[in-house]
Amino acid sequence: MLAEEKERSTRLFYLELAKEIGKNQTALLARHLTDTRWYVVRNIVNILGESKDEQAIVYFRRAAQHHDVRIRREVIGGLLGMGGARAAAMMAFFLNDRDEETKLMAIRSFLRMENIGPSEARYLMEFLEKQPLDKDEQ
Repeated sequence: MLAEEKERSTRLFYLELAKEIGKNQTALLARHLTDTRWYVVRNIVNILGESKDEQAIVYFRRAAQHHDVRIRREVIGGLLGMGGARAAAMMAFFLNDRDEETKLMAIRSFLRMENIGPSEARYLMEFLEKQPLDKDEQ
């Protein structure tokens, strides 16, 4: 119903309902990550992210490679909300994203991510150490 609904307010209602119903249905929801409609996949990623179920990180790997930047950015948001070592490891994937704005979003998300320590922050540190700086940036 969420995928087919035309009216935005009704879709938002369905989305909230799906979040509540789908809290313990990670695998069932993840089946829809292969839908051809980008907005369906983005909504599923949103629901999975808000569930804060670490099982969702497994399914985020598939969505992290999606051709649509909106979906990849939704994955970053979901990982940020989850926090923790597994989310940080997955976030590192986006440090090499082909879209510069998505890459910047991942960097900023590392700075705001909760429940990570120096070992998880190493992904960001290693990435930053490889970045060339010109004279003005130094």
